[in-house]
Amino acid sequence: MSVVDEWARLKTLSKQNGWNVGENDLWIAATAGSRRHALVTCDQDQSRIWDPGLEVLYLPLTAE
Repeated sequence: MSVVDEWARLKTLSKQNGWNVGENDLWIAATAGSRRHALVTCDQDQSRIWDPGLEVLYLPLTAE
C-alpha cells in the first residue's frame, strides 16, 4: 500500500474514532504503516492511533 493510501485510510479511521491526531502525525504513521514498520513514538497524539495493521509503541518521556 502506498503512503498516500495508508494516510487516507488512517485519516478516515481518525475521523470515525475521534482520535484527533494531527496531519503530520498521520503522515508519520502512514509512512511506518505502508512499510510495515512499527511506529515508535514519544508523542501522546500518535499513541491514540489504534489499528490492527499498525503496531504503535509509545515510549513516554520521563523526567531525569
